[in-house]
Amino acid sequence: ELRPAIDGRKPLLVSCYETQLRVSKALTGTVQVTLTIRGDGTVAASHAEGMGNSALETCVADAFRAARFPKRKARPGAEVTVAIALEPNGG
Repeated sequence: ELRPAIDGRKPLLVSCYETQLRVSKALTGTVQVTLTIRGDGTVAASHAEGMGNSALETCVADAFRAARFPKRKARPGAEVTVAIALEPNGG
């Protein structure tokens, strides 16, 4: 149920990654994004880590702050972690 909202961020994530790839050609790995999703589906908090590149991690976290997820009556304020693999040419 979260996949469509996550997939909707892909163009922004690709842009974040490609921008930093110009600076660090060997940049590859998995970024862990932790999101706190409010009951209305908006993102209350977003944090990304794991790539060792603070500019990339900040950009990825910011990309998710504007995401809209399905409303969650049963678990408002749910925290989820998403692993996103980033690699050149399709990451």
